[in-house]
Amino acid sequence: MMTRSGAWSRTFLFVLWSQVAWSAPPNIVLVSVDGLRADRTHFGGNPRLTTPNLDALAKDGVTFTHAWSQANESLFSHAAIFTGRYPWELGTPNYIRYVLPEEAITIQETLKLVGYRTGSFQAGGHIGENFGFAQGFDHHHQAEDFGSFFHTVPQATAWLDTLRSEGDAPFFVFLHGYDCHRPYALGSIFHHAFDSAYTGPMERILRARNHTESIFNKVFYKPINYNRLWHENGHQMLDPAGYLELAENAAAGKLEKLIDLDDADLHHMLAHYDSGVLSADTYVGIFLEYLGRAGLWDDTLVIVTSDHGEDLQQHGFTNHRAVLRDSTTRVPLILSGGAVPEAWRGKVVTDLTDAVDLFATIADVAGTVPPASASGRSLWALMEGTVDAKPKLVFQQGVLGQIAVRTGTHRLVFRGLFPLDPEYETVLMGAPLDSEHFLLFDTRTDPEESKDIKASQPETLSTLVKALRGWFQGLERSDKTTQITPEQLKMLRDRGYW
Repeated sequence: MMTRSGAWSRTFLFVLWSQVAWSAPPNIVLVSVDGLRADRTHFGGNPRLTTPNLDALAKDGVTFTHAWSQANESLFSHAAIFTGRYPWELGTPNYIRYVLPEEAITIQETLKLVGYRTGSFQAGGHIGENFGFAQGFDHHHQAEDFGSFFHTVPQATAWLDTLRSEGDAPFFVFLHGYDCHRPYALGSIFHHAFDSAYTGPMERILRARNHTESIFNKVFYKPINYNRLWHENGHQMLDPAGYLELAENAAAGKLEKLIDLDDADLHHMLAHYDSGVLSADTYVGIFLEYLGRAGLWDDTLVIVTSDHGEDLQQHGFTNHRAVLRDSTTRVPLILSGGAVPEAWRGKVVTDLTDAVDLFATIADVAGTVPPASASGRSLWALMEGTVDAKPKLVFQQGVLGQIAVRTGTHRLVFRGLFPLDPEYETVLMGAPLDSEHFLLFDTRTDPEESKDIKASQPETLSTLVKALRGWFQGLERSDKTTQITPEQLKMLRDRGYW
């Protein structure tokens, strides 16, 4: 752990260096394209031209091809992005109570301590003000319901116009949109950018907001009345446990089949999803063009990522919260903008990275350090070669209780219990290696993560189970993060402590 004297020395050295590279620490823009799978971007392998603007951004910056979110759900994932901590460290993993707590130290609060002006332009949903994501921003704009970048980009550019008339302090902008989020037919400005000749039943299914949730293993069942939960903040939320009931009831023949879907039908659903990706790319492109026209590009670092992907029937589900796999957690990650050194432009980095790395990266660029409680490593320092580039393990937490460890070649999943089950830790620590609670996938030979190979790779299984158990036991649990009083927190922040 870095000592406080070491931390301040590092900050001082950064400031000295920045006088050569920049007249001040750069502006920082963090873009979260909610629900964007890495492989549905064109630069990430999609044959469709879904991301022309992000393709250009990646070509002019650094692309991390092995990036993962910390969770398979917006609320948990963004909590990790904003704090550099694992979701279950920040609060009890109870879906009807979980919020980003006031006690958490966020990126924006850290940047304000070193002179940044901070603005948030969120598309609402589960990362709005009522879920704790407005704290620490000088300016906060929130769309109603689940908005798109149409609802956030104009407000962001208007705020930046105001800042330009008020001085030269650097800014931090968080920009967010649900353009490619379920139900894949409402958010896009391009209704049929792809597969426009299709005339089958999927078009009708997509018109209803929740009907895709009734698709399992390529069968559309009679629309299910999923249980709705009322969050303690007053928001209504769909109970994700219903997805497991869907699978169980479908297997038991308890659901009424309406349509057997074929590959053409699922292809069309994917085409709608890709249209949403193109829509998000278009609006983000408008914002990037604004940075150039406003003379802000040269002094700005732009980071583009996502909070999760979508299963899109890869493992039988359409949503993102039912499984913890690459389909729901492998996300794009780009570092670009004028602040990126010329020598880095166009680089493709294959090192594993995850959402908790973003806080360390942004703090590094801004000339400060993250709080001691944060995990992750600075990708800026990784590019500079000033941190250990040894392979890292990616640890993830699912909203339905799954946890996983991902290496460059394998994924181990622990499943079968809900997060608040009193036996959760006991089973995790004591279950035999051949238990059905553990799934092991070799992603080199099985990129779909469909074949459990724990019986054939016992050494890998043993190593990863040990790593997962050790990580879980080392988590600082939420009851430790909520003991500080608001008065103590304000005093510590006012005095520059973490």
